[in-house]
Amino acid sequence: MMTCAAVALTLAGGSVLGGSRAAYAADAPAFGSVDLQKIQAGYTKRADLERSIQDINVRLSNQLKTQSGSDMLNLQQQQELQALLSKTAPTDADKARITALQEQSNKDAAELTALQQKANATADEKARMSALTNQRKAGQQILQQVSESYSEQFKTEADKINGQFTDSVKQAIAAVAKDKNLSVVFDSAVAVYTANDISDEVLKRLNK
Repeated sequence: MMTCAAVALTLAGGSVLGGSRAAYAADAPAFGSVDLQKIQAGYTKRADLERSIQDINVRLSNQLKTQSGSDMLNLQQQQELQALLSKTAPTDADKARITALQEQSNKDAAELTALQQKANATADEKARMSALTNQRKAGQQILQQVSESYSEQFKTEADKINGQFTDSVKQAIAAVAKDKNLSVVFDSAVAVYTANDISDEVLKRLNK
């Protein structure tokens, strides 16, 4: 359903990161570069970030799998079930309500199966079977919407984690640039040549 996206930095102004444009000492280097791929690969807590994102993926996938088993519920019931399944510490009442919703869906599904297998259904039974069939079709369409909402939730939570890493990298770059009196720091992937690569210093600060 969902995969862990690579952490990357978007460079403002084409390819320039941070740094003040104020005048520095004449003998200080004005430009520097940083290898963002090296930063990402060398970040000691990278595995923790990826694990956090994978945990989100597993949690939401399991919730969707549980919810998909109740395809006879209407929109309001599915929204209620999703809210209950999303709770990190559900109460006994929450658990009981989850069970009740699942049992209601299972009961309707069993009734539909029984009617479909009946050889000589009455007019009332045929009408009930038609209603339950339409109920299931509607429920499956609702579950598609639910699946999309889980995907959006995953993206939001994963983007938040990636954004925190990106902010940490920018802060580390800005701190090193200030210490070395650099006015502009380029991504080394787009700089043809720079003598002041600060990647190691940034990694050292980032991995403190």
